[in-house]
Amino acid sequence: MKYFIGIDGGGTKTQFLLCDELGHIQANYTTSGSSYKEIGNKAVCNLIINGIEYVCAEIDKSNIAGICFGMPCYGENNSCDSLLTKTIAKEVFPLPIHIENDVYAAWAGALAFQSGIVVLAGTGSMAVGRNSNGVFARSGGWSEFFSDEGSCYWLGKKTLELFSKQSDNRLSKGKLYDLVRIHFSLKTDFELNEIIKAKYQISRKNVASLQFLLEEAALDGDIDARNLYKLAAEELVMMINAIKKTLNFQSSTPVSYSGSLFKATDLILDPFREALSNLEVELHKPLLIPAEGALLIAVDHFDSNCLQQVKEGLLKKSIDTTS
Repeated sequence: MKYFIGIDGGGTKTQFLLCDELGHIQANYTTSGSSYKEIGNKAVCNLIINGIEYVCAEIDKSNIAGICFGMPCYGENNSCDSLLTKTIAKEVFPLPIHIENDVYAAWAGALAFQSGIVVLAGTGSMAVGRNSNGVFARSGGWSEFFSDEGSCYWLGKKTLELFSKQSDNRLSKGKLYDLVRIHFSLKTDFELNEIIKAKYQISRKNVASLQFLLEEAALDGDIDARNLYKLAAEELVMMINAIKKTLNFQSSTPVSYSGSLFKATDLILDPFREALSNLEVELHKPLLIPAEGALLIAVDHFDSNCLQQVKEGLLKKSIDTTS
Protein backbone atom coordinates (compact mmCIF):
# COMPACT_ATOMS: atom_id res chain seq x y z
CA MET A 1 0.00 0.00 0.00
CA LYS A 2 1.27 3.46 -0.93
CA TYR A 3 0.74 6.48 1.30
CA PHE A 4 0.80 10.25 0.85
CA ILE A 5 1.16 13.13 3.31
CA GLY A 6 -0.44 16.54 2.91
CA ILE A 7 0.74 19.40 5.11
CA ASP A 8 -1.22 22.64 5.32
CA GLY A 9 1.03 25.28 6.85
CA GLY A 10 -0.13 28.62 8.18
CA GLY A 11 0.77 31.47 10.45
CA THR A 12 -1.36 30.09 13.28
CA LYS A 13 -1.57 26.31 12.81
CA THR A 14 -0.21 23.46 10.68
CA GLN A 15 -2.19 20.32 9.82
CA PHE A 16 -0.75 16.98 8.69
CA LEU A 17 -2.84 14.31 6.96
CA LEU A 18 -1.78 10.80 5.95
CA CYS A 19 -3.85 8.94 3.38
CA ASP A 20 -3.51 5.71 1.42
CA GLU A 21 -3.73 5.32 -2.35
CA LEU A 22 -7.52 5.01 -2.12
CA GLY A 23 -7.91 8.37 -0.42
CA HIS A 24 -8.65 6.93 3.03
CA ILE A 25 -7.33 9.17 5.83
CA GLN A 26 -5.09 7.15 8.12
CA ALA A 27 -3.78 9.83 10.50
CA ASN A 28 -4.43 13.48 11.35
CA TYR A 29 -2.24 15.81 13.39
CA THR A 30 -2.44 19.55 14.05
CA THR A 31 0.25 21.68 15.64
CA SER A 32 1.39 25.31 15.78
CA GLY A 33 2.12 27.70 12.90
CA SER A 34 4.93 27.09 10.41
CA SER A 35 5.84 30.51 9.03
CA TYR A 36 9.63 30.76 8.89
CA LYS A 37 9.27 34.54 9.24
CA GLU A 38 7.74 33.94 12.64
CA ILE A 39 9.61 30.94 14.05
CA GLY A 40 12.75 30.57 11.91
CA ASN A 41 14.02 27.85 9.58
CA LYS A 42 15.20 25.42 12.24
CA ALA A 43 11.85 25.46 14.03
CA VAL A 44 10.00 24.89 10.75
CA CYS A 45 12.18 21.87 9.98
CA ASN A 46 11.66 20.43 13.46
CA LEU A 47 7.92 20.95 13.18
CA ILE A 48 7.79 19.16 9.81
CA ILE A 49 9.90 16.23 11.04
CA ASN A 50 7.84 15.82 14.21
CA GLY A 51 4.55 15.99 12.30
CA ILE A 52 5.67 13.38 9.78
CA GLU A 53 6.82 11.08 12.58
CA TYR A 54 3.47 11.46 14.31
CA VAL A 55 1.27 10.60 11.31
CA CYS A 56 3.58 7.74 10.27
CA ALA A 57 3.63 6.09 13.69
CA GLU A 58 1.54 3.11 12.52
CA ILE A 59 3.06 2.56 9.06
CA ASP A 60 6.40 1.81 7.42
CA LYS A 61 7.71 5.17 6.18
CA SER A 62 9.34 3.47 3.20
CA ASN A 63 5.81 3.22 1.77
CA ILE A 64 5.43 7.02 1.61
CA ALA A 65 5.13 7.84 -2.10
CA GLY A 66 5.11 11.61 -1.69
CA ILE A 67 4.62 14.59 0.60
CA CYS A 68 3.37 18.09 -0.17
CA PHE A 69 4.02 20.95 2.24
CA GLY A 70 1.86 24.02 1.65
CA MET A 71 4.31 26.50 3.13
CA PRO A 72 3.42 30.03 4.23
CA CYS A 73 5.37 32.77 2.39
CA TYR A 74 6.81 30.34 -0.17
CA GLY A 75 7.55 31.98 -3.52
CA GLU A 76 8.16 35.44 -2.07
CA ASN A 77 11.93 35.34 -1.48
CA ASN A 78 14.11 33.16 -3.73
CA SER A 79 17.08 32.94 -1.38
CA CYS A 80 14.95 32.08 1.65
CA ASP A 81 12.92 29.57 -0.39
CA SER A 82 16.04 27.85 -1.69
CA LEU A 83 17.70 27.59 1.70
CA LEU A 84 14.64 26.34 3.55
CA THR A 85 13.47 23.86 0.90
CA LYS A 86 16.95 22.33 0.65
CA THR A 87 17.13 22.05 4.43
CA ILE A 88 13.70 20.46 4.71
CA ALA A 89 14.47 18.01 1.88
CA LYS A 90 17.73 17.03 3.61
CA GLU A 91 16.05 16.54 6.97
CA VAL A 92 13.20 14.34 5.65
CA PHE A 93 15.36 12.38 3.15
CA PRO A 94 14.80 9.79 1.75
CA LEU A 95 11.11 10.71 1.84
CA PRO A 96 10.14 12.68 -1.30
CA ILE A 97 8.76 16.15 -0.53
CA HIS A 98 7.32 18.85 -2.77
CA ILE A 99 6.76 22.41 -1.51
CA GLU A 100 4.17 24.94 -2.68
CA ASN A 101 2.72 28.12 -1.22
CA ASP A 102 -0.10 27.29 1.19
CA VAL A 103 -2.64 29.07 -1.03
CA TYR A 104 -2.24 26.34 -3.67
CA ALA A 105 -3.23 23.73 -1.09
CA ALA A 106 -6.29 25.84 -0.31
CA TRP A 107 -7.15 25.99 -4.04
CA ALA A 108 -6.62 22.25 -4.57
CA GLY A 109 -8.84 21.46 -1.59
CA ALA A 110 -11.67 23.93 -2.03
CA LEU A 111 -12.19 23.09 -5.72
CA ALA A 112 -10.94 19.48 -5.57
CA PHE A 113 -8.25 20.16 -8.17
CA GLN A 114 -10.62 21.72 -10.72
CA SER A 115 -10.21 25.02 -12.59
CA GLY A 116 -11.44 28.13 -10.83
CA ILE A 117 -10.50 30.70 -8.20
CA VAL A 118 -10.05 30.31 -4.44
CA VAL A 119 -9.46 33.10 -1.94
CA LEU A 120 -7.62 32.23 1.28
CA ALA A 121 -8.21 34.40 4.33
CA GLY A 122 -6.57 33.17 7.50
CA THR A 123 -3.78 34.90 9.37
CA GLY A 124 -2.85 36.32 5.95
CA SER A 125 -4.77 36.56 2.68
CA MET A 126 -4.27 35.74 -0.98
CA ALA A 127 -6.21 34.42 -3.94
CA VAL A 128 -5.14 31.94 -6.60
CA GLY A 129 -6.76 30.63 -9.76
CA ARG A 130 -6.07 28.02 -12.42
CA ASN A 131 -7.67 28.02 -15.86
CA SER A 132 -8.50 25.04 -18.07
CA ASN A 133 -5.03 25.21 -19.65
CA GLY A 134 -3.38 24.69 -16.26
CA VAL A 135 -2.13 28.29 -16.04
CA PHE A 136 -2.02 29.74 -12.52
CA ALA A 137 -2.28 33.32 -11.28
CA ARG A 138 -2.28 34.77 -7.78
CA SER A 139 -3.30 38.08 -6.27
CA GLY A 140 -2.74 39.71 -2.89
CA GLY A 141 -0.58 38.42 -0.07
CA TRP A 142 2.30 40.82 -0.65
CA SER A 143 3.28 41.74 2.90
CA GLU A 144 1.59 42.17 6.25
CA PHE A 145 3.14 45.66 6.35
CA PHE A 146 1.16 46.93 3.36
CA SER A 147 -1.01 44.05 2.12
CA ASP A 148 -2.80 40.93 3.43
CA GLU A 149 -6.05 42.84 2.94
CA GLY A 150 -9.13 41.12 4.29
CA SER A 151 -7.15 38.69 6.46
CA CYS A 152 -7.49 38.07 10.20
CA TYR A 153 -4.23 39.96 10.70
CA TRP A 154 -5.55 42.91 8.69
CA LEU A 155 -8.81 42.85 10.65
CA GLY A 156 -6.85 42.59 13.90
CA LYS A 157 -5.14 45.86 13.06
CA LYS A 158 -8.47 47.36 12.02
CA THR A 159 -9.87 46.27 15.39
CA LEU A 160 -7.26 48.37 17.18
CA GLU A 161 -7.87 51.28 14.81
CA LEU A 162 -11.60 51.12 15.49
CA PHE A 163 -11.03 51.01 19.24
CA SER A 164 -8.87 54.14 19.06
CA LYS A 165 -11.54 55.99 17.06
CA GLN A 166 -14.26 54.95 19.48
CA SER A 167 -12.06 55.92 22.41
CA ASP A 168 -11.39 59.49 21.32
CA ASN A 169 -14.88 60.09 19.88
CA ARG A 170 -14.01 60.12 16.19
CA LEU A 171 -16.67 57.40 16.13
CA SER A 172 -19.46 56.67 18.59
CA LYS A 173 -18.53 54.15 21.25
CA GLY A 174 -19.81 50.70 20.37
CA LYS A 175 -19.58 47.24 21.88
CA LEU A 176 -15.99 46.86 20.67
CA TYR A 177 -14.83 49.65 22.95
CA ASP A 178 -15.97 47.80 26.09
CA LEU A 179 -14.71 44.43 24.85
CA VAL A 180 -11.18 45.74 24.23
CA ARG A 181 -11.02 47.46 27.61
CA ILE A 182 -12.11 44.26 29.34
CA HIS A 183 -9.86 41.99 27.26
CA PHE A 184 -6.74 44.01 28.07
CA SER A 185 -7.81 45.03 31.61
CA LEU A 186 -7.26 48.68 30.74
CA LYS A 187 -7.40 51.30 33.47
CA THR A 188 -6.78 54.02 30.91
CA ASP A 189 -7.20 53.58 27.17
CA PHE A 190 -3.67 54.69 26.33
CA GLU A 191 -2.26 51.72 28.26
CA LEU A 192 -3.09 49.76 25.13
CA ASN A 193 -0.10 51.29 23.30
CA GLU A 194 2.50 49.58 25.49
CA ILE A 195 0.63 46.28 25.54
CA ILE A 196 0.51 46.17 21.74
CA LYS A 197 4.15 47.18 21.45
CA ALA A 198 5.28 44.48 23.89
CA LYS A 199 3.16 41.49 22.86
CA TYR A 200 1.46 42.11 19.52
CA GLN A 201 3.71 44.02 17.12
CA ILE A 202 6.11 41.07 17.22
CA SER A 203 3.47 38.42 16.46
CA ARG A 204 1.15 38.17 13.45
CA LYS A 205 -0.68 35.38 15.25
CA ASN A 206 -1.45 37.59 18.25
CA VAL A 207 -2.63 40.45 16.06
CA ALA A 208 -4.82 38.09 14.02
CA SER A 209 -6.40 36.79 17.23
CA LEU A 210 -7.90 40.25 17.87
CA GLN A 211 -10.33 39.54 15.02
CA PHE A 212 -12.30 37.48 17.55
CA LEU A 213 -13.03 40.64 19.56
CA LEU A 214 -14.26 42.28 16.37
CA GLU A 215 -16.47 39.28 15.65
CA GLU A 216 -18.00 39.37 19.11
CA ALA A 217 -18.66 43.09 18.83
CA ALA A 218 -20.23 42.74 15.39
CA LEU A 219 -22.51 39.95 16.56
CA ASP A 220 -23.53 42.14 19.51
CA GLY A 221 -24.68 44.95 17.26
CA ASP A 222 -21.61 47.16 16.77
CA ILE A 223 -22.29 48.60 13.30
CA ASP A 224 -18.74 49.86 12.78
CA ALA A 225 -17.38 46.42 13.63
CA ARG A 226 -19.80 44.79 11.19
CA ASN A 227 -18.80 47.25 8.47
CA LEU A 228 -15.18 46.11 8.76
CA TYR A 229 -16.25 42.63 7.63
CA LYS A 230 -17.93 44.24 4.63
CA LEU A 231 -14.69 46.07 3.86
CA ALA A 232 -12.73 42.81 4.22
CA ALA A 233 -15.12 41.04 1.84
CA GLU A 234 -14.69 43.77 -0.75
CA GLU A 235 -10.91 43.44 -0.55
CA LEU A 236 -11.09 39.66 -1.01
CA VAL A 237 -13.40 40.00 -4.00
CA MET A 238 -11.01 42.53 -5.53
CA MET A 239 -8.37 39.77 -5.56
CA ILE A 240 -10.81 37.35 -7.19
CA ASN A 241 -11.67 39.88 -9.87
CA ALA A 242 -7.97 40.47 -10.57
CA ILE A 243 -7.41 36.76 -11.21
CA LYS A 244 -10.57 36.52 -13.30
CA LYS A 245 -9.19 39.24 -15.58
CA THR A 246 -5.63 37.87 -15.60
CA LEU A 247 -6.71 34.38 -16.65
CA ASN A 248 -9.52 35.65 -18.89
CA PHE A 249 -12.15 33.57 -17.12
CA GLN A 250 -15.58 33.81 -18.70
CA SER A 251 -18.96 33.75 -16.96
CA SER A 252 -19.83 31.05 -14.43
CA THR A 253 -16.26 30.80 -13.16
CA PRO A 254 -16.16 28.51 -10.08
CA VAL A 255 -15.11 30.43 -6.97
CA SER A 256 -14.58 29.13 -3.47
CA TYR A 257 -12.93 30.17 -0.21
CA SER A 258 -10.78 28.87 2.61
CA GLY A 259 -9.24 30.03 5.87
CA SER A 260 -10.14 30.77 9.46
CA LEU A 261 -11.80 34.13 8.71
CA PHE A 262 -14.71 32.28 7.12
CA LYS A 263 -15.47 30.70 10.49
CA ALA A 264 -17.15 34.05 11.16
CA THR A 265 -19.83 32.62 8.81
CA ASP A 266 -22.49 35.13 7.77
CA LEU A 267 -20.56 38.13 9.07
CA ILE A 268 -18.11 37.63 6.22
CA LEU A 269 -20.06 35.36 3.84
CA ASP A 270 -23.06 37.68 3.42
CA PRO A 271 -21.01 40.71 2.28
CA PHE A 272 -18.72 38.34 0.35
CA ARG A 273 -21.65 37.02 -1.66
CA GLU A 274 -22.95 40.53 -2.21
CA ALA A 275 -19.59 41.80 -3.44
CA LEU A 276 -19.31 38.82 -5.81
CA SER A 277 -22.76 39.35 -7.30
CA ASN A 278 -21.57 41.48 -10.23
CA LEU A 279 -18.62 39.31 -11.28
CA GLU A 280 -20.51 36.55 -13.13
CA VAL A 281 -19.00 33.77 -11.04
CA GLU A 282 -20.46 30.77 -9.25
CA LEU A 283 -19.71 30.58 -5.54
CA HIS A 284 -19.20 27.08 -4.14
CA LYS A 285 -18.69 25.86 -0.60
CA PRO A 286 -15.23 24.31 -0.16
CA LEU A 287 -15.23 20.65 -1.18
CA LEU A 288 -12.15 19.70 0.84
CA ILE A 289 -9.93 21.31 3.44
CA PRO A 290 -6.46 22.69 2.54
CA ALA A 291 -4.59 19.72 4.06
CA GLU A 292 -6.59 17.45 1.74
CA GLY A 293 -5.67 19.80 -1.08
CA ALA A 294 -2.02 19.29 -0.16
CA LEU A 295 -2.64 15.54 -0.37
CA LEU A 296 -3.98 15.94 -3.92
CA ILE A 297 -0.94 18.01 -4.92
CA ALA A 298 1.36 15.34 -3.47
CA VAL A 299 -0.44 12.62 -5.43
CA ASP A 300 -0.44 14.65 -8.64
CA HIS A 301 3.25 15.47 -8.30
CA PHE A 302 4.57 12.03 -7.35
CA ASP A 303 2.06 9.48 -8.70
CA SER A 304 -0.61 11.12 -10.86
CA ASN A 305 -2.10 7.75 -11.81
CA CYS A 306 -3.56 7.62 -8.30
CA LEU A 307 -5.05 11.12 -8.42
CA GLN A 308 -8.61 10.26 -9.43
CA GLN A 309 -9.07 7.47 -6.88
CA VAL A 310 -7.53 9.50 -4.07
CA LYS A 311 -9.78 12.43 -4.93
CA GLU A 312 -12.86 10.20 -5.02
CA GLY A 313 -11.92 8.72 -1.65
CA LEU A 314 -11.45 12.13 -0.05
CA LEU A 315 -14.68 13.49 -1.51
CA LYS A 316 -16.62 10.43 -0.32
CA LYS A 317 -15.24 10.95 3.17
CA SER A 318 -16.31 14.57 3.04
CA ILE A 319 -19.84 13.62 1.91
CA ASP A 320 -20.13 10.94 4.62
CA THR A 321 -19.00 13.41 7.28
CA THR A 322 -21.50 16.11 6.34
CA SER A 323 -24.50 13.91 5.46
